Amino acid sequence: MRHLKIIHFIDDQLAGLKRLIVDLEKLEADLSDLTELKGSRALYRCVPSFRAASCVKGRVVANADRPSGARIKTSQTFAVVLGEDHSCERTLEKWCRLGTEGMR
Repeated sequence: MRHLKIIHFIDDQLAGLKRLIVDLEKLEADLSDLTELKGSRALYRCVPSFRAASCVKGRVVANADRPSGARIKTSQTFAVVLGEDHSCERTLEKWCRLGTEGMR
């Protein structure tokens, strides 16, 4: 059996992500039923903003959207698997293979 090191970034957020999926599926099914929002928190004087999120940055290889060697940052990282012969990252959108330099 190979030795793998798994790093989860969302141990405390997994339940929230599951609820998010359920809510988005409900919203997609019936846009008019927002009765669950009664009693929810409200925001006033809101503006779009951002905050830091974990990600991996490096040079891309084997990507249809970017030229080989281009510098990129992935979307938010939810898990990293570090193995002896391969490593990978799970972002919100997809899995990404990771090179061996820098992640050990």
